[in-house]
This record gives sequence, structure tokens and C-alpha cells, in this order.
Amino acid sequence: MKLEESICPKCGGKLKKTENDYECESCGSHFTPSFADDYQATLIKTVENVVGKVLAGQKIEKISRLKRELWEEIRNDKPFIDSPEILRICSLIRSEVDNDFFANFFLIANSDSVDFKKLNDFLEKINVEENRPFIDKILEFLLRSPTLLVNDEVVLNIAHLIDETYPRSDKRWKDFRNKLENQKKLKERDVFVANKPRDVFVAYSSKDQENNKNKVSEIVKYLESCGLSCFVAYRNLQRGSGATRDYKNELKSAIKNCTVFLLISSKNSRNSPDVRDEMRFVTELSNGGTKKPRVEYLLEDYDYKEEKPDNINKFKNFFVGLVWISGQDKRELKERIIALKEEAEKSKNPSPPYVTKPSGTASEKPKTTEKPRKSLAPVMIIAAVLLVMTAAVGWLSGGFVNWDWLIPSKNEDIFVENDVDIFVENDVKYRKTADGSYIATGLTGNLVNLTVPSALSDGPVIAIGEKAFAGSPLLESVIIEEGIDSVGAEAFSDCSKLKKVDILAEIDVVRDKLFSGCPNLVSVKLPSSVNSIGNSAFLDCVSLSEISLPDNLKSLGSFAFGNCSGLTSVTLPESLVSIGENVFKGCDKLTSAVVPVRALSFLPTQSIEKLTIDGGESVPKNSFENSQSLKTLVLGESVTSVNDWAFYNCSSLSEIVVRNTNAVCSHIAFLSCDKLTYVEAPMRIISNLSHSSISRLKITGGVVNDLSEMKNLTEVIVEEGVTEFSYGAFKDCTALEKISLPDSTEIVGDDAFSGCTALKFNLYENAKYLGNESNPYLVLVRTASQAIKNLTVHPDARVICNDAFHECPKLVSVDLGNVRYVGTNAFSNCILLESANLGTALTYLGEYAFDSCEALKTVSVPDTITKIDTHALLGCRSLSYNTDGKGFYLGNANNPYVVLMKIDDKLTEYTIQSSARIILKVKSFLFIPTLLERVIIPDSVVYIGYGAFQWCTALKEAVIPDSVSETDSCVFEGCESLTSVIFGNGLKSVSYGMFSGCSALADIYIPEGISYIDPNAFDGCVSLSEINVSKDNPAYRTIDGNLYSKDSTCLHIYAPGKTESTFTVPEKVTTIGDYAFSGCKKLTEIVVGENVSAIGYKSFENCSSLSRVVLPSTLTKLSADAFDGCENLTEIVFLGTVEQWNSIEKFIPVFNNVPVTTVVCTDGTAEIGG
Repeated sequence: MKLEESICPKCGGKLKKTENDYECESCGSHFTPSFADDYQATLIKTVENVVGKVLAGQKIEKISRLKRELWEEIRNDKPFIDSPEILRICSLIRSEVDNDFFANFFLIANSDSVDFKKLNDFLEKINVEENRPFIDKILEFLLRSPTLLVNDEVVLNIAHLIDETYPRSDKRWKDFRNKLENQKKLKERDVFVANKPRDVFVAYSSKDQENNKNKVSEIVKYLESCGLSCFVAYRNLQRGSGATRDYKNELKSAIKNCTVFLLISSKNSRNSPDVRDEMRFVTELSNGGTKKPRVEYLLEDYDYKEEKPDNINKFKNFFVGLVWISGQDKRELKERIIALKEEAEKSKNPSPPYVTKPSGTASEKPKTTEKPRKSLAPVMIIAAVLLVMTAAVGWLSGGFVNWDWLIPSKNEDIFVENDVDIFVENDVKYRKTADGSYIATGLTGNLVNLTVPSALSDGPVIAIGEKAFAGSPLLESVIIEEGIDSVGAEAFSDCSKLKKVDILAEIDVVRDKLFSGCPNLVSVKLPSSVNSIGNSAFLDCVSLSEISLPDNLKSLGSFAFGNCSGLTSVTLPESLVSIGENVFKGCDKLTSAVVPVRALSFLPTQSIEKLTIDGGESVPKNSFENSQSLKTLVLGESVTSVNDWAFYNCSSLSEIVVRNTNAVCSHIAFLSCDKLTYVEAPMRIISNLSHSSISRLKITGGVVNDLSEMKNLTEVIVEEGVTEFSYGAFKDCTALEKISLPDSTEIVGDDAFSGCTALKFNLYENAKYLGNESNPYLVLVRTASQAIKNLTVHPDARVICNDAFHECPKLVSVDLGNVRYVGTNAFSNCILLESANLGTALTYLGEYAFDSCEALKTVSVPDTITKIDTHALLGCRSLSYNTDGKGFYLGNANNPYVVLMKIDDKLTEYTIQSSARIILKVKSFLFIPTLLERVIIPDSVVYIGYGAFQWCTALKEAVIPDSVSETDSCVFEGCESLTSVIFGNGLKSVSYGMFSGCSALADIYIPEGISYIDPNAFDGCVSLSEINVSKDNPAYRTIDGNLYSKDSTCLHIYAPGKTESTFTVPEKVTTIGDYAFSGCKKLTEIVVGENVSAIGYKSFENCSSLSRVVLPSTLTKLSADAFDGCENLTEIVFLGTVEQWNSIEKFIPVFNNVPVTTVVCTDGTAEIGG
């Protein structure tokens, strides 16, 4: 399938472009261009991440086919619960792509033992906007599956989904709601029973539910997820015949049986007749002695310009002294409702539930009261007269007066603050609530320094009211004592002289506009308990230069620090999950910021000079591009990648620090940052910075590779942990003057520092060294003179570089002292070199280290040695060995048997010396026969060198002790009599050609410690019919004697000694590994399993009897020489079309040296093309 062909998200059919949208040719569904394009792009990206771009088309074609099969199963109007066919198809879709909406849903819902928790989690998390085209089919399924509707939470989630997806004017909304409510089983339960006891009655406007992004549903869902049962009319009141007649009675019953009355407050709800009725019902209950707890949750703040003042006052009076919650924090709403519920449960006839706190210490300060409140009776009489007159006018003009709303009941608390007293103490006004607690509401005088206490003489202070101290002209400092629950919105707004605020109280929310318009505010101390800062909380605080935000902060409202023109630095915690718009708009002096990744887009890019990003992993594309002010960038430990153009054209950027040593970046992430001079980062980052302007580097990780383009580089510090410097690492860096190398240095490649003409070396005994401040002689780089005769290495040196003394014609002796690593060719072609003392600490001797040192007679090898690389002593013809009469060794004065160099060719059995560390060779010459049948390797040996037992044709067994941790290649190559091999537990890999040509080896056991087996390890083992693997091995497993990956998806090695002539690759296999069937000469026919997509390099090489191969339609990749040398291959059958065969990625030549030229496909014949 071509990637540009869009498939139907519903049924998998092909989409065709119409004038305005996309239409499916199969199911007829219509999709907007943006939805269809986004779906296709996401699908391609998901598939390409799994199989790569080349195979993506085939994968999508398979997904399309499966989705068409699924659609045929679900399109019929029948219950299809527990359908095995649907489960099978969905499982196959999931195996191809894990985020398919339909497949995920039906795998959860389509069972007779449904996990209702998973199903409800799925329904609650459906993003309607992203998945709208699928929802009708989901609802159809749910509503004709009665076994799912036994669960009340499923029913409520279905109701939520219907209301969120369709407006009430949509016929589908009515149809689905009627289907839901007409379910027989629902009628037998109490989902739609109004007088069922519940925790919360939710009053709202239907306009908010329809037009305000389903905010009501969102709040109800959240409360119910917290364990609070809710009654909400659009969901819990039935529609249809008789429902309208009983509507108000049902509402009254519901309100009476709910513990808490919650108003979702907005312009719409405050003008809703239904809400007014509901509030009146609450008042009637209150007048009758049942005080109903009330909570106002502001979806929209009061608009004093557009809303009528008398209407606003009625609502404020209704909730006066009661719980009021900002629309910013649902968690606070939940906690307050739970508190009210618990308080109500303590008493059979609870008082109006004000938030209470334990009484604090009684104050000694005198308490005064305002003027006594006058009787309201005269006022009520006058009001009644006016109302009668108003009614008369209305009647005479044909109008109508809503008496129920405008005339209060005799105890109506919508209008009368009959449960509130106002007190004054120390010039602060407090409102006393019915339970004896206080709320600070304002000042009576012009205080300069205000302390709001946690308690007065006879009760606790629990809150500061909305706008309580707003506009106080002389107020300079504020202390809010611990114990106060909340501070209302705008409480300190427009306090023109306010300078300092200390909030000791553990409040959760800094509410909207709390300190807005305080131009002299310079210091604010927020408690660690704050998790939300509201809209415009610090708007126009122009003197605020810095602020410490709590580590627990989760949300920042819009314009929270808007126009804080004096703000110079800010640190946003990683805990932030929600950030409003224009948080720092107008903060033109904000030059330093520490922020998580998600907050980057909210910073003013043209003022920030120092940016630290910590929190989040990936810095997005283009996130800070074109910043002309940014000078210093610090990426914290959490940051793992920097994407394309992230800091493009940051023309002032001079310094980059990356803390994560595994971080990577795009090669264009910092393009056109032409003033960059200092970088502290791992090599994965530095390698993508080709900036010639860089003068100083601190390398924190990785292999130091080619930095030769950094011509202005003057100083380099390499941190501890870096071990390797590759070929030409700093070659021709002519400005480089100083470098500090870490103690961890092990390998320094050829020409690493060649051409560094300004580099200052440390000299000692005719040799040049580099190191660090504590050890300037750490690395011996090269000789200071080719005429050197005797070399004594500095005692602090640990590494000798590659080629350090190559071709020093006069060098006679060397003493390596405490050196640990000797590089490649370090002393090669030193033709007069006679003795080499390798010191007391050497662990590694590099390849060709003493190659062609023909005069070398004595070599002292320390017991610390762990590896001698291939040909390290090649061509050292004059070497003298230490011998036990049978074996020949190199060693030292205390242990002459450190390295086994060879054994007597006439021996049939030999026990290697118990102090030996390395086996380098056992034969004098490769092709001279040896009689050795058995060798005993002691547990002192740690390393076996290249071809150590190569062509020991009489050798019958090999026991590798636990002490051996590494072997080189071809260790037992050509040991044609070898029948028994036992691996020790220390070995981690089976190397290339390790048992190549071991023609008598019939079986082998792989222990749990081996994590890698080279595909050529058993090449030519023509008798090997059983490869057995420990069940505890984490990387491999055995099936019928063949070697597979642990998950059985890759066939690594088909045992070449098997006698069967045919073999079918198991269905679970998706990949056939390199050389998997190489040299299997008995096979005549192979059927490759249906799910195989890739065949590796030389997989069937030299299968000389193979005549027929069947390849699956799923195949997308054929590697080079896959069938090389299959000289009798005459038939290839491909279970796909000619077009599919031609689309397979082939790495030519695939069919080298084979007689067949064509492939038989399902619809014809194709050229093999490889």
C-alpha cells in the first residue's frame, strides 16, 4: 500500500477526497481533512517507528485489511458481546499498532467477564474531539449489550459520553438518551431515581454543558472519580412521557436527598430560571429547619458591567458566609465538599456548614463592634409596598411578575444576612459566622502594618474575604498567620504602598488578582502548601524583582506575573502541569529563568539571557529559536534530547552546559549560534556542534572523536569517566594550548594530538606527556626524540598512546613502571629493542604493540594482565620463554608462567600452569599437526586469545573455567575431533568462528550467563544437531534443537547437523537472522512462516541441496547474499502478488550463484530481481 493513500479510521477502507471532506469508499463515513490527515500521519509514524519507512506500506496494508474484517463483524445490528472472532481480529490489530481506538475498546468490552474498572477508565478518558467519528459505533455497541449495563458507573459514563458528543438539538442525542433510559434493567435500578441519597446536587445551566466545552460533565466526572455520588439533571432525570410533568417535584426530591448543594456558577446559570427554582427549593428546606450546605464553584467570575447588580447581590447573599471556590482548582472543591459532608453527618440536623477550624489561643486585645444592626421589618414593609406597586404596573401593562423569585419567604436567606455579625478588632473588620468562626473582610482605619491573626478572643479566623483589603492606601506590610484556610480573590489588590507580604498560613491557592496593582511590592513569601496561582495574581507588581515559587506548584494562571516589569529572575518547579497564557507578558527585564520543558513557550524569548531547563525530557522543535538575548543555556539532568531548530539563530548564545551525560541533540538544534565559545556536554552533543567559534570545551562523557574542525579551540577539560580518545581526536587543532585528561583514560588513538602545535606537553626522559592538575604525566603521548635509546616511563604514567615509539630505531630497552594500558603499534618496528619490562600494573597490551621487534629477547609480564590483543608480539623472533618442560610462557621473576605462548606439539595431554592468566597459543605453527587430545585450563586464566587452539585436530574436549570472561575469535576453529564443550559461568559471549569446522561436535549447552552468540560461531559444525539453552538465559531459547531469541521472534541458528530435508519456520518468527541456515546441506525445501518480514545476510548461504523455497506475503526485506551458493535452487514460491514481490527491499545480490530466475506469485510470475 502507498503511504500517501489514506485509510478509513473506522473500517480501514480507502478514503477519497470530496469537495469539502474525505469519504470512505467502503462504509460511507465522512471525515474532515484535518482529522483524516492527522490519523494517517499518526498511523504512519507509529508503524515506521516499529518497522522502518521501507516496510511501513506493507504494515499499513495489513492493518487496513484487519480493520475491514472488524468492521464487517460490528456493522450488523446485533449484540456481539463475547464474540471470539472480534477478539481475534482486535488482537491482531493490536499486535500491529497498539493505539487503535476500536481494537482497544473491543478488547476491553467484548467479553462475558468484562473488567468494569478498565471499561470505565477507558470511557472516562475518551477525548471526544480526537475520537468523535468513532463514538456513534461505540455507543451502539454499549446500548445493545445488556450485560454491560448492569454496572451503574458504565451507565453514567455512557450518559456523560452522549452529552459531551452531541448537542441537545441533535437527533442522535435524543435517540441515544432514549435508548439508554428505556433499558429494562435500568428501570429496575435507581440510576434515574431522584430520591436516592447522594452526596452532591449539581445545579448548572445547560448552556454551559453545551457551549462551554462540557465543563459541567468534567466537574461531575472528577467528583465521582473521587468517590462522591452526584445528581445532575441532564443525566439522572428521565426524558419522555410524563417526565416534564414531574420535573420540579423530582428536582425537589433530589435536592432534599443530596447532602451538599453545588452551583456551577456562570453568567448562564445566574440567569437561569431553573437554577433560581433550585435555589428557592434549598431556601424552603432551610426555612423548614433543614439547613442545606451550599458551595458556589465559579466557572465564570461575576461581571459587574454586564450582570444586574441586584441579581449579583441575590447570589452573593445566598452563599454569604458559606463555601465559595474559585473555578481554578477542582481538588479544593472536592476537599471542601468532603469536609461539608463529614460535618453534616455528625449531626442529624446540621447548621449551615461553614468551614471550621479549632479555636486558637484567645486574644487579649479588646474587641469592639460596629453599630447595632437595625430591625429589617420596616424595610421589608416598604419593600412589600414597592413590590405590590410594581406588580400593579406590570399587570396594567400586560406584563408578568415572577412573585416566587422577587418576594422572599418569611425566613428567606437569599436576601437577609441573618446568620452574620460584623466585629472590629485592631482596625480590622471581621464577619462572625454561625459556628463562631471569623472571616476578615476589611479595615476601618488606615493601617500601615497588618497582621491577620489565626484567632480572636472567642473564635478562630478561618479566611480573608474577597477584596477584603483591596485599595488600602497606606498598607505597607502584611503577615497572614498560620491557621487561616483561604484568602479571597483581589484581597490585597490595588494596595499602592504595599511592599512586603509573609503568608505563614498553609493555603492551597493564591487566588485571582490577589496582589494585582501593587506597584511597590518587592517581597512575597509563599508557603510550600500553595499548588495554584490564579489569573493576574501579581499583575502590574512592577517592583517585584524575584519570587520563590513552591516546589508543589501545579498551575499558573494567565497573566499571573503580567507586566511585572521589574522581575529579573524566576524558577518554575517541575511539578507544574498547567500554565495559562501570557504568564510573563510585559516582563521585559526577566533575564534569568529556571523552567521545565513544558514552560518554555511561555517565556519572553527576547529578554532571557540565562536559561536553565530542568524537568521534562525532550526540548521541542523551534522552542527558543531566534532569541537575540539568550547568552547562557543550561540543560538539566532530566533533559535527554534537543530537537531540530530548538535554539536556531540564538545569535548571542555563548555558553552551553548539558548535565545529562547521555543526552543527544539534532545536528541542526544549534544552527547559526555563531557566538558560541564555551560548551560543557557529552560527546553526543558536542559532535553535532561544528562551530568554529568554540574556544573552550568540557567533555563529560562518550568517546572523544574528531574535533579537528574546532580551529579556535584553546582549552579542553575531559571529565572522569571518559576512557577513549579516537583516531585524530584533536588533529590539527593548532590553537589548542591546554588539555586536562581524566584518570579514567585507557585508549588514545593514532594522531589524537598531531598538529596541535600550541599544545604544551610535560617532558620527562625524552617523552611527552599529558594529564591533569593532580597528575600531569598520566598519558605518554609520544617520544620527544626518535633517537631515544632507553625508556623509563614516569612512575605516574598510566597509558601509552598508539604509535608512541613506532620505529624508534635506537631504542634498546623499556621499563613501563605503573602503566596500565599500552596502545596499538606503541613499540612496533623498534628493530634494536632487546628487553621490555611491562611493569607491575599492566592490564592491556594492544594489537601489534611490539610487532616486528626482531631483536626482542626478554619480556616481563605482570600478574595484573587481563588481555593481550591479537599479534601484540608478532614477529618477535628472538623471544626467550620460561618453560615447565612442556609449555612455553612469558612471565616475571615471581611468576614465570603468566602467558602461555605454545606447548610441545608431541603432547597428547597438558595441564596449563595454575598461575597462568592468558592463553595466547598452544601450537608453534598453525598448520603443523599436533597430537593434543586434552588440555586442562586452570581457574586462574581470564582470557583466551585469537585461534589459541586453532587446528588442534586431535582435541576432544574443552572445559572453559568460570574465571574466563573473554575470548578472541576462532579459539577452537578446525578442532575436528572436538565432541564435548563446557562453558564456564564467567563467559558472556561466544565469539566469531569459535567452533568453526568442529565437524564432530553433535550438541552444545548454552548457560544462562551468555548474552551474545555470533552467527558464525558454529559455522561448519556439520554434526551439530542440538543447541540447548538454559531456561534462565535472558537472551536465547531453544526450540527443537535450534537457537531462537528469548521471545521466539528471531531464528538465529538452525542446527547445521540436522538430517531433516524439509523445515517450516514457526509462525511466531518475524526475522531470520544472518547466516541462520548457512551450510545446511541436507535441506531440500524450506517454508518460511507467515509472519516473517526480514531475511538476514547470507541466511541460506551454501544450502547446496535446497531446491524449493516458499516465502510469505509478509516479507519486506531480503538481505544481500541471502541465497548465495544455493546451486540447486530451482523454485521460489511467493505467497503474495507480483506487485508485492517487486516492492520488497532487496540488497543485491540476493540470489547469487543460483539457477532459478523467476518467482511464482499468486497472480503470475515475477523476475527474482536480486
